[in-house]
Amino acid sequence: MSVLYTKSLTKRFDGIIAVKDVDFSLKQGEIRGIIGPNGAGKTSFVNLLTGRLAPDSGQIVFQGVDITSQPTWKRARLGISYSFQITNIYSGLTVFENVAIGAQMRIQQSSKSGLPFDQKSNLEEIVDSCLSLTGLDGSRAQLATELAYGHQRLLEIAINLAVEPVLLILDEPTQGLSVDEIEEFTDLLKGIRLNRTIILIEHNLPFVMNLADRVTVMDQGSILAENDPKAIQLDARVKAIYLGE
Repeated sequence: MSVLYTKSLTKRFDGIIAVKDVDFSLKQGEIRGIIGPNGAGKTSFVNLLTGRLAPDSGQIVFQGVDITSQPTWKRARLGISYSFQITNIYSGLTVFENVAIGAQMRIQQSSKSGLPFDQKSNLEEIVDSCLSLTGLDGSRAQLATELAYGHQRLLEIAINLAVEPVLLILDEPTQGLSVDEIEEFTDLLKGIRLNRTIILIEHNLPFVMNLADRVTVMDQGSILAENDPKAIQLDARVKAIYLGE
């Protein structure tokens, strides 16, 4: 079952085609890697999915709902959560307070859905669960800015998890991380993947190949190849754009 799909999705900038007739389908519970050289259209494509860009043509369907014209905040309420390339946290707040903001959004959504009070999750329980998943439970009282950079990235993931997204999109999540931090981050994603659908936009090929169920390769705004990681690594077209073979 597809949690999200696009049909003929296209975006132009001053006559330059950034995304060209992209048909894309994502299964529930899948980790999908999106790779490609600089300028391939990866970030533009994801910005179309999240609503940060409006397509010139084509369609985006999420959980059976046509979201092509919906703004970012409506997509977020439907369950699309996006983690930026640059760490996006509230520097003047503690680790706990940062994650509580995401948890509060989740509780507000439960309230709007008409659930009785005793069925709503307690804010502190949500926060503690997300901090435990990301290994930050011992840092709940620290200011976010006091964390090492790698742990700030983990905090951003915890904030996203607190909203309980259906689809979590991570844009260059390993950027700026050390080798040890990347290993820690890989273990985290393996731990949280159950019943979660994740898109990874990455330049770190070993990281993507280690985690993704399937990999989509973009080049010049289009999908060049799409397959399991092993097949992608053997694909002559993919080797050509990365290695010039």
